[in-house]
Amino acid sequence: MKLLIKTKGGHEQGLGDVTGSISVANEAISLGHDVCIAVEGDKSAIELVRCSGYPFHIVSNASLLAVLASYQLPGSILLNQLNNPPELVAGLKELGWKVITLDDTGPASTLADIRINPEYFVNDSYSGPEYIPLNPVYREYHKKERIFPSRISSVLVTMGGSDTYGFTSTVMEALFNITWVLDITIIAGSAFQSDIFFKGTIGKSNHSVRVLHCLSPKEMADAMLQADLAISGAGLTLFELACTGTPVVVVCNEPFEEETADYLEKKGFGLNLGFHNPPCRGRITDIVMKIGEDGSARRQMSEQGRALIDGRGIERIVDLIFEGDVK
Repeated sequence: MKLLIKTKGGHEQGLGDVTGSISVANEAISLGHDVCIAVEGDKSAIELVRCSGYPFHIVSNASLLAVLASYQLPGSILLNQLNNPPELVAGLKELGWKVITLDDTGPASTLADIRINPEYFVNDSYSGPEYIPLNPVYREYHKKERIFPSRISSVLVTMGGSDTYGFTSTVMEALFNITWVLDITIIAGSAFQSDIFFKGTIGKSNHSVRVLHCLSPKEMADAMLQADLAISGAGLTLFELACTGTPVVVVCNEPFEEETADYLEKKGFGLNLGFHNPPCRGRITDIVMKIGEDGSARRQMSEQGRALIDGRGIERIVDLIFEGDVK
């Protein structure tokens, strides 16, 4: 069967939706379906889709209908983006496409055939973290053993694919105040406009610091499994950390991320510091030192994260697209 995935991303928005869309494409293609991606955004989003190797279009919401009108037969379309215009969904249905929305709580989603909302409970939708679209590699890492030392020695800093406001620098300055030596790994995402802002701080530290760029999903999962603690935003990466059981201090990259971080914290995963521009270095230092010397609390957080996210959200989404009844 035919599936087209429309998504959007870039430096300002981040790349979580684009990454999730590629994961859906991976799963659908592995089951023998024909998949094409329609991407909107800056060069980082387009290059990410290009590197996936799948057929793709560069579109806007306005041009998408014209692209699909050229298809001889309609299929299914997954709109993996926030706030779809109602006229877009209506136009797709007029062309005969089966419309599935992912992570859209706006009025347009009520017109869709299937609504999936992993992060927000919405009536008449498939809701819950079991639908988070993680790369299939995270299924393998969900059960891998990790240890919980009484005091952390390794920290992973991953502020999303873009780090729009440059919070990595503030996080690093906070870690430099930790009173014992750490091995710190910084992940610089593909939409980072420049990493000069945090590279300038590395020489001030007594800690061991390395910077890794644009990791593959397996490399990212490995980095998570090797870390005693992570500091992360509250995008898709936070769910990857939950799946791998990586304890985390959450520094939200955007105000809208606070709802996700708060939800997971109430479920027992993550310590949420919210969104502040700039983040408070003192609060980050204090909470890292506290959780860093509490192996029991980190073990409990890890277990809760893995209980919430099993890495099989992609399977469930693809099943709904091709087999699920309209809800």
